[in-house]
Amino acid sequence: MMKFLFVSVVAFATLIANAEAKSENRIKVKTIVSVLYLLFGELKTKMFSQFNEITVPAEGENAFLYCEYSIASGADLPVTVTWKVGDGPRYATSIYECTGYTNSAKTCSTEQVFDPAYEGRIKFEQNYLFLASVQASDNRNYWCQVALEGSSEQSDEEFDMKSIVLEVVYNYYDKNLVTGNVQEDSVQQLGKEMVLHCDCFEMTSTWCEDVYWYKGPTDPDNSNYELIYSRWTSHSAVSPETFKHYQAYGDWEYRTVLSGNSLIVTTLKASDAGRYWCEVRTAGYRNDGEWGTDARSTVVEIV
Repeated sequence: MMKFLFVSVVAFATLIANAEAKSENRIKVKTIVSVLYLLFGELKTKMFSQFNEITVPAEGENAFLYCEYSIASGADLPVTVTWKVGDGPRYATSIYECTGYTNSAKTCSTEQVFDPAYEGRIKFEQNYLFLASVQASDNRNYWCQVALEGSSEQSDEEFDMKSIVLEVVYNYYDKNLVTGNVQEDSVQQLGKEMVLHCDCFEMTSTWCEDVYWYKGPTDPDNSNYELIYSRWTSHSAVSPETFKHYQAYGDWEYRTVLSGNSLIVTTLKASDAGRYWCEVRTAGYRNDGEWGTDARSTVVEIV
């Protein structure tokens, strides 16, 4: 019996090692906001911790949005850094792209601006997105997306993104903001049950009412995702009542359930491996839009 147990442990350890080998190019992104601004004629710097932050430069000043990434293997492979704005990973639109970026060179081989509003004002180098002459319209939720270049096959592990909220003080009003966080990457066993934990942190007068779990991206353009489970809130027009709606999608319908904001998946399949996203947001009827949305991802290996 003890011999069998020993062999089983060794076999499981081997499977975990193989899973880690498969994901050696796994990417993790971290964002921090740094704002350089003039105060009483003196240059000052503010640094904000990771997760979704607010920064408040005045119009006409410059903002520096910091985005760093790591590759699990430690290799310094070229990546494409795409900055997006909008309401979560599924709906954000590209404003700028930098290709051929490496952690050693910290410069772009090529750059492209997709949104004319940022033309001549935006550049990424030294892990900073430089945004010149900040305008009131720059009040947005920014997403730093990093994807490995030259991958032999599409892999959602070789991709990650994080958010930063930028706020211009002269356009200030009491915006709502939620931030989310998920557990670290994990190795799960085939046929077993897994729990993916997700926390939502309420800021100012906001509420963490809705949550969407999805997987991906599922396409080479890193724009499509597979919905797994959602909980959303609706409001009655004739009374103060609100209603919670729960829905699982496709093959996940009979295998998933929510516990708080966390996702429970039963009878794990090999195809369940990949990058999972927990997107938390305020209820749609509150009209907070991208200011009331955040998302974080975690990678799951199945052995």
